[in-house]
Amino acid sequence: LTGKVVDPTTTTGVSGATVQIYDQKNSCYLTGKEVTTGSTGTFTISNVPIRTMTGNKPYRLDVSKSGYCSSRKNNVTVARGETTNVGSLYIMETTGKSKGTIGGTVVDANTAYTLESSVAIIDGVGGSASTTTSESTFGTFITDTQLDPGIYSVKITKAGYYDMVKDNVVVNGNKN
Repeated sequence: LTGKVVDPTTTTGVSGATVQIYDQKNSCYLTGKEVTTGSTGTFTISNVPIRTMTGNKPYRLDVSKSGYCSSRKNNVTVARGETTNVGSLYIMETTGKSKGTIGGTVVDANTAYTLESSVAIIDGVGGSASTTTSESTFGTFITDTQLDPGIYSVKITKAGYYDMVKDNVVVNGNKN
């Protein structure tokens, strides 16, 4: 596995962050698979056991550093003989940040029609929330509670559709 830990407020790599692989199938961290990011925020974890979406729960990456909001990257899979690049994982300093909300619009990827009665489940190390779209909101949602500053995942569910998960959603009430 390779990737980079980034502070979304400065867009720079974060050195000294800890990246761990959580095995969701067995509910534990993989032994010996914890690394610290280098000076540019990059990391590599070698010899990770294969994990696919079919028949198994995928891995989750947990990222932390003292003085920063921790975060998670969900649905990480590893194929035989390949390097999986997970891209950027966000963490941000906690100093000077304020609470905020998460909102969006749920649309059908094929038709671009808004989807009412969808459920948005927001989960992060700093808290969680759930909200539902309705016909009167034209597929939009917004959390009805203020969330602590941090990095969240948003999972959209609707009967008859595949679930969609968006990681690296930043709550920083100081910015839009």
